[in-house]
Order: sequence, then C-alpha cells, then structure tokens
Amino acid sequence: GLLGSMHVALRAPSDNELAYRNARNYHSMNMQVVCDARGTITNVVAKFPGSCPNAAVLENSALARLLDGARPDGAWLLGDRSYPLKTWLMTPILFPCSAAEERYNALHHEALAALRRTCALLKLRFRCLDKASGSLQYAP
Repeated sequence: GLLGSMHVALRAPSDNELAYRNARNYHSMNMQVVCDARGTITNVVAKFPGSCPNAAVLENSALARLLDGARPDGAWLLGDRSYPLKTWLMTPILFPCSAAEERYNALHHEALAALRRTCALLKLRFRCLDKASGSLQYAP
C-alpha cells in the first residue's frame, strides 16, 4: 500500500486554534490516507490537527498498532520521508550513495504517484476537501 497525507482546510476553530495551523500557515486537518496501486483507498485517519506531523498521525493510528503487532505476510507500505523507516514501512533513502540507491528512490517516488493521484481525485470529486473551494467549519 501507499501511505501519505493531505491537509483539508478548516475555518479557524475557537478551541486550540494554533494546533490547527499547519506548516503552510493555514488551518487544516491532517488526513492520513492509504491506498493501493490502483488508487483504492484502504485506510483513512481524519482526526488530527494540521500542526500534527505525519509521523505522529501514523504512530497514533490503529494501522500502526496493527502492523507493529503481527504484520500480515507481504504487508508493506511505502511512505515519503516524513515517515520513519519501519519493518513494514519503506521510505526513501535520505542520502543515496550508489546508483542502486538512487534508482530505488526514483522508483519509490514513481510508486507514490498513485497516492498523489488518488488524493487529487478525492479533492476533485469532493470539492469541499480542496482549499481552493474554501474552508470547512469544524468544531473539535
């Protein structure tokens, strides 16, 4: 599977407003998404504020608890460098030292394109998820 996140823009909540301000300086919910290579969404976590790092969303998810326990045979996830390397999560090599490592990173990036497409399609289908369409009202 492919692991990533997308930020859903929110109107500034009255409670804990700063927690919802993300790195791009707008209020959001950090939504974790897992999909397969065809773009079928298999897992979503949508309960963490925009300031919460991707790795923290993952660590506090039922998915991480499941995979940290007894990983099903052949269960691998690919994630970007915002996630930690785990026995079940493959991330890019930060400083590739060989042609093989550079190729791994290129193929890894190419594989994650399906996740980027899936998130873009979600935002096209459900315009309320797209920041360009405004912000959702949210009360934590």
